[in-house]
Amino acid sequence: MYPELQTIEAAVRHFGGSPLAFDVLQRPSRYRFFESHQVPGAWIPYRPIGKVDVIFGDPLLPNASAASVLADFFGTRERDGRQVLGFSESTDSAEFAETSRSQA
Repeated sequence: MYPELQTIEAAVRHFGGSPLAFDVLQRPSRYRFFESHQVPGAWIPYRPIGKVDVIFGDPLLPNASAASVLADFFGTRERDGRQVLGFSESTDSAEFAETSRSQA
């Protein structure tokens, strides 16, 4: 999915806590975007590389909803036969991803 640039810019400004979040604004065509249907305005930018979807930086979402949104993302990737690799800036995002991955 490719959302409007203004939508992603708002998410980056609101939730982006790492310098990697701003790469999405500079090169949006290099990313795909997982949109959470559970949490409006929550996005996970990722780059497909071969059979792996790579998350660079932190997902663009409120910390309170991170576990459920990441679990949904990992579940969809698994159903599609994809692996996920994440490079996270924050410890919170890495911990949420580890917890979510075990729930997917």
